[in-house]
Amino acid sequence: MNEKRRLSISRVIIIVILTLLLLLLTGYLLLAFYYRDGFGLNTWINGIYCTGKSAEEVNRELMLSVDAPVIKITVGSGDGSAVESEINLADVGFGCDYLPALKRFLDEQNPYLWIDNITFHKNHQIQPDITYDAEAFRKAFDETVAPYYERPSGDYVLKLDSREGWTAYDGLTHLFDGDKAFLLVQEAIAQGQYEFDIDRMDCFYDIPFTAGQEERRELFKRLDEFVQCDLVYDMGDVQIKLDRLTASYMLQSVYREDIGMDYPVLDGDGQLVLDAEQIKRKREEVCEYAGRHHNGAFRRYVRYNPGPGGRG
Repeated sequence: MNEKRRLSISRVIIIVILTLLLLLLTGYLLLAFYYRDGFGLNTWINGIYCTGKSAEEVNRELMLSVDAPVIKITVGSGDGSAVESEINLADVGFGCDYLPALKRFLDEQNPYLWIDNITFHKNHQIQPDITYDAEAFRKAFDETVAPYYERPSGDYVLKLDSREGWTAYDGLTHLFDGDKAFLLVQEAIAQGQYEFDIDRMDCFYDIPFTAGQEERRELFKRLDEFVQCDLVYDMGDVQIKLDRLTASYMLQSVYREDIGMDYPVLDGDGQLVLDAEQIKRKREEVCEYAGRHHNGAFRRYVRYNPGPGGRG
């Protein structure tokens, strides 16, 4: 009798345990089925509690706090004259939608693993799909960026400037590719980036030098070395400068019609030729003022930098 009673109690216990397990399994599967069409337990997205909600519901909540991003663009940082500008996407037909990203999130979610989030939750960050008027944005982008970089390309030109002396215009290196820059900015905006330093982007290119252009570039290096001086004769009330401009005009030069630019005169050995008349006039100018300051008048050099050529 006792044996039968023990067996009966055991059967009851087993049935209870199996029933509880079945109930637990049923509840687990029901919740998994519930989360199949909604976000799982303890799911947060961009600060919004999403558990059990559909992608459409979460999208509506997220859209309530959306502001059009402001694109911040820096130009000129490469030469130390950085200028910052802004383009508000609200001014170029801004629109956005989180729904595609939310649906991707749901597709990657495993509803049967909801139990993993009972004691753990994470605030997931997603980016919306942004839309805007590409033509209007390109216009605003060009107006902001192009004036700092656009320049004629295709040649290396020497010029004897009346204010700066020998200068060179390089239209072959570090040329700005506006189309590539705009494409890179668009791609980055799609990934949630809104700040850009144009000088640090991969949107510049070089044009190969021809033999003649390479010859002019090497020649300018020699010209630049020659005119690097900063000498001032202090004659009391008058200062006579021997600066870059003055040194530039101490070289003979000619305008070459065949290449359409100023060109220094070279001797048979390819050396720069000095202009004796200009040097004579400068010497006479210094001597003339020096002669006016006599009787022990104090004369001194204000600055002296002979430059790489070692001239004084």
